[in-house]
Amino acid sequence: MMKILYAPLTLVWAILMVSCSSDDDLIERITPAQWSREVTDSDVKIQLSTGSKTTKASITSDENGLFNAKGMSVFCLATDCINQSTIKIDWNKGSDGFKYSVWVNNVQINAKIDKNNEKTNLTWDDDNARWYPSGSWHKYAFYGYYPRVADENISYSSTKITATIPLDGTQDVIYGEASSTDPKAYSREYFEQKQHKYEIPAMSFKHKFMRLKFQIAAGSYGNNGTVDALNSGVKKIEVLNVPSEVNLVIADRENSSNNGAISFTPDMNNSYELKTDDAADGITSLFTHKDNDETTPLAYWVPSAWSKFIGQGILVPVPTADNHYYVRVTLVNKKGEEFVSAPTLIENTRDFVAGRSYRIRLTIRGTNSIQSTVDN
Repeated sequence: MMKILYAPLTLVWAILMVSCSSDDDLIERITPAQWSREVTDSDVKIQLSTGSKTTKASITSDENGLFNAKGMSVFCLATDCINQSTIKIDWNKGSDGFKYSVWVNNVQINAKIDKNNEKTNLTWDDDNARWYPSGSWHKYAFYGYYPRVADENISYSSTKITATIPLDGTQDVIYGEASSTDPKAYSREYFEQKQHKYEIPAMSFKHKFMRLKFQIAAGSYGNNGTVDALNSGVKKIEVLNVPSEVNLVIADRENSSNNGAISFTPDMNNSYELKTDDAADGITSLFTHKDNDETTPLAYWVPSAWSKFIGQGILVPVPTADNHYYVRVTLVNKKGEEFVSAPTLIENTRDFVAGRSYRIRLTIRGTNSIQSTVDN
């Protein structure tokens, strides 16, 4: 089962100079119009790595936060002009400036722990090196996210790029960027200056989702005490009013505070089902017969002695002030009769925060009564 770990996440983009020109040869002496047509790679390579204290949500990490992962993605985008020029930055796909404005375009990278277990290296999935553009007409910034989506799920305008990410409740979304206030960072010219030769820009990733963990407990009902509860088996747990997708702002040149922003539309007809792992059929692997009596149906029977956590949790975006999630539970009795509870509000008694886990305690008093409470 995938472990979902929440911890500070710092990704370091190690951008090192592989060869050096003289100070007089930092900028190739071609005109902006020529360069926009003939843009080529420089001899300064883009190399990616992470520091030792790193972790990834929805991906198993070791005790030091090192991880192996496939399916991350990175953009390298022109953000400002270094030299006074007529080379306009335009992120819109198909524009005259797209090639140099979107220098690295939604390229997949993979993470792998090095052989000394000291750091996590990031490598291009296609094993092809990337280089800064020649000319140093622009400064660039890096924007990364997980999980990567196909190019057709990326939308472009001249100043904004957005990824649309489908959801099923098993996947976290993380986002980070590496930029600099230096007027030449990051570019070929910047790294060909002696004082920046071995500089390593750092990217801090942030979790965009929170996790709901579910705990089952027996409760008393009327004069029967917990009898009704203990004769109830859980068949399914669902969270309702969830989005089928989210829109993640990769970068916004007009308003950088929007970088990494999440937007979504809740849908009461959409649900995420609790699973034991990403590929599981719900919680069916936990099903047993009641008291080993094969005449009873298979289910996850409400425990008698204490409350128990069930499943791996469900990942959801942080709800807006006007949006609420609901939980629905399908129960079965010893006769095999199924009961689907009415949607129960998951009350936000405090502000939910991305990157945190919240316990949803489901107190089951029988097939007619379920109460949910939220705790950190």
